[in-house]
Amino acid sequence: MSQNTPEYRQQLMQQGRHAEVFQAFKEALEATPHDPNLLYNAGLSAYLSGQFAEAATHWAQLKNLVPQDFGVRAKLVQVYEALQDHSARDAERAELFALRSQVKGEQAELARYCRDQFQVDSFQVQAFEHFDLVGEMAVRYTFYIFQKADKLHPGEQKPAFTLSLGSYAATNAYMRERGKLQPHEHLFHLDEYRPNGQHQTRGFFKNEPPYDVVKAAVVDILRQA
Repeated sequence: MSQNTPEYRQQLMQQGRHAEVFQAFKEALEATPHDPNLLYNAGLSAYLSGQFAEAATHWAQLKNLVPQDFGVRAKLVQVYEALQDHSARDAERAELFALRSQVKGEQAELARYCRDQFQVDSFQVQAFEHFDLVGEMAVRYTFYIFQKADKLHPGEQKPAFTLSLGSYAATNAYMRERGKLQPHEHLFHLDEYRPNGQHQTRGFFKNEPPYDVVKAAVVDILRQA
């Protein structure tokens, strides 16, 4: 296709024509099948158009070319989540955590990564997982909740609110003093934070719950919003 230039593909991406741009990237890959930029964007456009299996294929190829790229590993975690292939998702996540423990420099200093993106009714969600559960107010997951753009708020980029799962040292100490927790146990809580400063605890868990349990709780909260 003579018009299949980087400028043409960029135009399609800006217009949100993700299925079309995916086909354009696939055609470009026929000439240069090992181009990292083309593989990444082919996977991204496939993901954004709901073609998750295609996205996984292209990002897996890219992972083989750049095995130490954290961004590619995170995208694979996301796409396997979208495919509901939890075995592949958990394997990729384990590899990502292992890679972080081995590398040095900026990647080793990354505190979190985006492990999931999903939609619930009129809400769009970006879920970040923190690599380390550390500090007096340790957080494992942060869910940024975006309201879909509408006529009143075109192109809105700020989250409407956030939900986070954490375990705070002061809360654990208090619960142990009251005999509600054993020394080896930790209390995790799911909290809602609004831009106006409002805070509400939406759930408690004894010891760290699996991601799937936390995500299900977030989905329930959003369906009731």
